[in-house]
Amino acid sequence: MDFKTIALSIVLSAALTLIISYAYFYPKIQHLQQHAESTPPIIVIDRARLALQAVPVGTEKKAIEEHFKNVNDLVNKFKEAGFVVLSSTAVLASPEDINLNVTDIPENKYLSVGVDE
Repeated sequence: MDFKTIALSIVLSAALTLIISYAYFYPKIQHLQQHAESTPPIIVIDRARLALQAVPVGTEKKAIEEHFKNVNDLVNKFKEAGFVVLSSTAVLASPEDINLNVTDIPENKYLSVGVDE
C-alpha cells in the first residue's frame, strides 16, 4: 500500500466515524436541549436566615418591614422571570448557588442611614 491509499483510508475512516457519531449523538443532544428549555430554573429562599443576616437584632420595625417588602419584591421578580421559587422549609437539600443570599436583596433604606445621626 502506498501513501495515497493509506491517507485516503484514514480520511474516509474519519469521515465515516464523524457521520456515525453525529447520527448517534445528535438526537440525544436535541433531547437534552428540549428538556433544559422545558424545565424552569429554581431558586430556594430561607426567609428566616435572610432576616437574621440582613437585619440586626433590635432594629426598628420599619427596617424589618422594609426587609420583608424587599424580599417579597425580589421573589415576585424571580417569579415573573420564570423561576420556580421554593421555601427552604420544603427543600431537604439544595446546592448553595440556587439559594437566595443576603447580597441578592436590595439595600434596606432604613438600615443604610448613617450611624452618626
